[in-house]
Amino acid sequence: MEPVTATQDIVTKYVDDVLSGKIVACKSIIGACQRHVDDLAKQNTDDFPYYYDESHADRIVRFFPAMVQHSIGLHEGKPFTLMPWQAFAIASIFGWKKVSNGARRFNKAYISVARKNGKSSMAAAICHLCAGFDVNPTTGKPEGVAQVVIAATKKEQADAVTMAECIRMRDSSPNMKSRSTHKNRVLSYNHNGGTIRTVGSDRPFDGLNPSLVVIDELHAFRDQGKQVEFLDTMKTGSGARIQPIYIVTTTAGTTSSTIWLSEYRYATQVARGEFHDDSYFSLSYELDEDDDALDESLWQKANPCLGVTVSTEFLNEQARPAQSGSSDALRRFERYHGNRVVSSTSGAFNMDHWRQCSVESLGLDHWRDAVCVGSGVDLGGRNDLAAWAMVAKF
Repeated sequence: MEPVTATQDIVTKYVDDVLSGKIVACKSIIGACQRHVDDLAKQNTDDFPYYYDESHADRIVRFFPAMVQHSIGLHEGKPFTLMPWQAFAIASIFGWKKVSNGARRFNKAYISVARKNGKSSMAAAICHLCAGFDVNPTTGKPEGVAQVVIAATKKEQADAVTMAECIRMRDSSPNMKSRSTHKNRVLSYNHNGGTIRTVGSDRPFDGLNPSLVVIDELHAFRDQGKQVEFLDTMKTGSGARIQPIYIVTTTAGTTSSTIWLSEYRYATQVARGEFHDDSYFSLSYELDEDDDALDESLWQKANPCLGVTVSTEFLNEQARPAQSGSSDALRRFERYHGNRVVSSTSGAFNMDHWRQCSVESLGLDHWRDAVCVGSGVDLGGRNDLAAWAMVAKF
């Protein structure tokens, strides 16, 4: 029997803590952990031609602190040691393989967390991993001329966030810097010709054969011809690769973010076992539908880095305007810090406050027998409110 690896210990404990309730988690994360347990039980069977390579998962997780350093914030200059939830994500994406050829099982991954939870840093580190250190299962060597593409609605957006983090990581990590070059905002690895570059739906591009595509903030894409065509190209441009992967890293959008909303709903169905897709990995940290967004005890559901990259004090500061009764402030907090989809339009009233004015809430039972003696209507023209008022005698 092979020895248990440190990564297996971390992942197993994380999964157990989620399923036991020791870690406060949403339905989608509970579903993702249960899926991992169920898949381990049926690996290498006729109906499930995949297996979990613990030793490979361990090597990939160890890559992060060995090769990558944090480039900004409180942990600047320190090794990038993955948190348990990140270790679970990375071990799952890179550890599950196909029995037939040893290639990765998952060719698409959806990872969603609230703001300030290290999403861009993890995505940047994955970019370096796949550009210079991903192993082709047919050759046993680093992927030849690996192409890593960071895609956003605008090239400047991709340059400013994930690519900027890739560059900072490279410059602050001696192991990466000695193996690569940086010119004209393209990072290149010397030993295998692997590159990291950015593209945007606002610029022409051609000749791509990506081994990894990272879609940065999918919620920003709109359901219009140019951007839909761009995303389709990103999904279908890897025909010559044996184990290409397409990763979405995003925070929640609104009800008008139709492209993101479609992907989110699919990812949720896969995570919760409502739809079966063995090639799709889903990890969405969010408040559940009926959760009180201002309940501090639930914030860990959307903020798996709570206490490390994001503090309870910070979240309390962000929640304060919403606690005053502002519906817009509540929507912002729910979306950005609860990672929950919100309406695309602002509400005129805080609906909780509105419901508190009902006859039942105010205890005005005697109004039920009142006689209406007059009424008036004020119709809104375009952007103002419409009102209907009645005068009653009792």
